[in-house]
Amino acid sequence: PALSRVGTAYYLHENQPLNHPRSSPQTKYVVVKLDSLQQVELPAELGEVAQAIEESKYLLELTDNSAEEGAKACEFATWERAVRFLVDYSKWVFQSFHYVIDRPKIYDGPHGSIDMLWRTDRYRWLINFPEENTQPASFYGDDFKLDQVKGTFNPSHQSRRFFMFLLGAN
Repeated sequence: PALSRVGTAYYLHENQPLNHPRSSPQTKYVVVKLDSLQQVELPAELGEVAQAIEESKYLLELTDNSAEEGAKACEFATWERAVRFLVDYSKWVFQSFHYVIDRPKIYDGPHGSIDMLWRTDRYRWLINFPEENTQPASFYGDDFKLDQVKGTFNPSHQSRRFFMFLLGAN
């Protein structure tokens, strides 16, 4: 297949089916390299999600105390866990509902964690992925009015139903 490169992301054209639901020989995918051995594939329609992942790679270059005094750099495994959740969730939404989720911002959080933030005119949603992979991720969301939700979940347990409002449903 033909490849075009944008930054460190590669866009595939004339791709063969990759056993994705709703894929066809004409389906285009965005491939994001996580490291020298691993990559993730997203339908081209999720290019904004892929770009958010690409832009978050700066987190892997931070060192302890680089952001603020006493800050701890995030580990690759923490970043990868957050990215894989985002990839799995955005692909599930796209394949199940043919809907593209809003683009999140991905930041370094406290104590070596990763924060993923969605903020629109209608809602804000924050997920914190702790450094320790045995700990649950925590979340907070609101609609800037009366509705708020917060809690924890295990990102490896496909907890998709908790985040349906990211689809833009009112």
